[in-house]
Amino acid sequence: MSEDILPIKKYDLSHPRLILIPDIAQVKSIVNSLDNEGRWLIKHGMTSHPYSGNGVRNDDTKEFGNTFVGDETDTSPFRDRTDQLYISTGEFIRNMRLLINFVESVKFGLTEEQMKSRQL
Repeated sequence: MSEDILPIKKYDLSHPRLILIPDIAQVKSIVNSLDNEGRWLIKHGMTSHPYSGNGVRNDDTKEFGNTFVGDETDTSPFRDRTDQLYISTGEFIRNMRLLINFVESVKFGLTEEQMKSRQL
């Protein structure tokens, strides 16, 4: 092993927190958009076909560069254009972040600018 160890540069891979404080009407809208089971559902979510063995297409094509899914056996993600409803992690995180921002702003009397400076 070499005695010359190079330090590894660290990268901040965290995403900046969404700092928007919704008004009470937006909070009510977010809460009222929950379904009867307490879920935020979206249409046109990303999905994929379940794995069902090796694919059926064997031709060499560059089509994968222009589309998300090649055929019914392709497990690549694609946007479902039907009216199927999906639970979305992104929608959950966005809504919860807005609700948390609202609660923090009321509890601590903070503005968006003050909350932005707290996240540093």
